[in-house]
Parts: sequence; C-alpha cells; structure tokens
Amino acid sequence: MKLADGRVEQYFGSNAPFWKDVYGQAGVFSGTMRRRHAIALSWIERLNLEPGTRVLEVGCGAGLLSVALAQRGMSVHAIDPVPAMVVEARRSAEEAHVGQAMSIRVGDAHRLHFADASFTVVAALGVLPWLRDPAQAIDEMARVLKPGGWLVLSADNRARLPVLLDPVRNPALDGVKQTIKRWIVGPRADAGPRPRADRRRDVDRMLYEAGLRKRAGATCGFGPLTLFWRRFLPERIEVRVERSLQALADRGLPGFRSTGWHYLVSRKSCPELRPHREAQRRLTLPDIHVRGMGLGKGCHLTLRATVVRGRVPGVDAPEHRACVSVLVERADHLRNGVPARVARW
Repeated sequence: MKLADGRVEQYFGSNAPFWKDVYGQAGVFSGTMRRRHAIALSWIERLNLEPGTRVLEVGCGAGLLSVALAQRGMSVHAIDPVPAMVVEARRSAEEAHVGQAMSIRVGDAHRLHFADASFTVVAALGVLPWLRDPAQAIDEMARVLKPGGWLVLSADNRARLPVLLDPVRNPALDGVKQTIKRWIVGPRADAGPRPRADRRRDVDRMLYEAGLRKRAGATCGFGPLTLFWRRFLPERIEVRVERSLQALADRGLPGFRSTGWHYLVSRKSCPELRPHREAQRRLTLPDIHVRGMGLGKGCHLTLRATVVRGRVPGVDAPEHRACVSVLVERADHLRNGVPARVARW
C-alpha cells in the first residue's frame, strides 16, 4: 500500500502492539476507536450475510474487525501494508481461534491483487487518511466488490469539532495557523507523520465517482478538546464531555451530527453509476462544443464524465455518438470546487 508519507510505515511498524491494545484502554481516544469499530460492525451485521460470505478488510491493522467478522462465519481476507501489523493481525486471529477462516497478508490498497467482483463486503477503517491516492484506492475497492456489494469506509473529518474549536487547528485559519504554532506553541513533541483530513463532501464525491451509492453515514468522536494543541480537561471530564457530545450527534442535532472526528459511510456498489474512466482521460478542451457553444479555454473538465448511452467519440469509434454528462468548472474556481455549469452533448 503506497502510503502518503514514507514515515507512515515506520510509525505503524514501531507501534504495532499499541493498535491492538488501544481498543481495551480507557480515555477518549480509545473510546472513539471502539465506537468506530462498533458502528462498522453493526452496519455489516444488518446485511444478514450468509455464512461463508467473502469479505475483504483493507488496512486491517491488528485485525480486530476482521476477527469479529470471521467469528460471525464470514470468509475473511485482510491486507495491510505494514508487515508488523500483519503479524499482529495473525496473532489476533490465532488467539480468537479463527486463523483457519482468514487470509491475512501484506497488500497495497492502490493495487488489490483480487479479481473483479470478488467480495460482497469491503471494509476500510482508518485507512484513507494515510494513503497517497485515496481516489485510486476507492476505485480498487469498488472494482473488487460484487454488483450490489457494500463498502464500509471511514475518513478523518476535516470539520471535526475539536479542530474547529482550536484556533491553531481550525482549517479556516490556515493563513495564521503556522505563525501561531511557530511563535506561541513552538515545535510539537510528536513530529511523526500526520493523517490527512477530508471534507465529507469530497469523500462522498470520490465514492460516487467510483460507482458507489450512499446508504448510511455517521460521524463519531468528539475529543480530546484542545486549545493551542494542549488538552485542558482532566481525562475523566473529557470522557463525560465526549459522551455527551456524541449523544447529541447520535440524535441528529445540527452542528453535532456532522462534526465528529471520524466520518463513516456505507456505500452500495452500483456499477451503472461508475464513470467511464477512459472517456475521462480522452475528452479535451477547447475542441468540445456543447449545443454549438464553445466551452472555451477558461473552463475545465473534472474527472466526471459519465457515459449514459452509446459510445464515447475517440474512445470506441469516432462514428458513434454518446450521451455524456459532464461537469464543467471555470479554471479560476477549481480551488474552491465551485461548478460553473453542467452541460450535456
């Protein structure tokens, strides 16, 4: 799995036992990890899968979710890019006496060594923030899903409440954040790799473009709260505050339901929604005209070019026309992702 930072593999490899022990510890972080695990497991359980159903976990870590699924009769394949984590996952499987029902090995999320339509369920918890190319990995997960299969995935939420409340961490204050950290906070003690956080809508877009239709979504984790990167509440109070905030989110209260640390989403594979990837690469500007109107050099085709009917000119045969839906954005709006118009031809 090609990770976003060369230090990531070393980070997880040197701390492999921690990622198993953390689920049994006290504190806000451990509680959030348990809640994320419980949400994903409950979503999969609701599918009422038959024993022997093939399931893949990408980035299995210490293997706790994979083991839980194997204990429920699933045929589980688990991969992780870090050899030390694979060792921990195999140890977890043996301790739970499900080692024979599982295949655990080193693997790359960007290049899954499985045939198309191999699995009914693919799970990837805590993986997206560390990847070099999340969209490519999601495409691969969608590829190995059977039609109608399910992807259960989590991402770090860019708009999570603890970050929004801390002026040093708030993404809206990026312009002054580095100055504050340098002159007031000083260098951070943990100089290790940092996970990437995504906007929920960006995660949803990547999933949609991979041909996955949303069925459920949730956020979880509201701590620890910090001010200038420093925790200011005793742990026992932190836990109580976090539980109260999570309860508000679980009730769907605006301002809380979408600001948890982890964004979890369940998606159903719908191949008919999947964009035509070759078409996306071959369509060019400014030669394309929409209903006689030139799009011009100030516009840009995004990665969405979904074939609705027929064939794409220049891909299959130039004499065939296609009905293609294309999202067009003005070049000066690309940074903010603001669409200029939606056009068809």
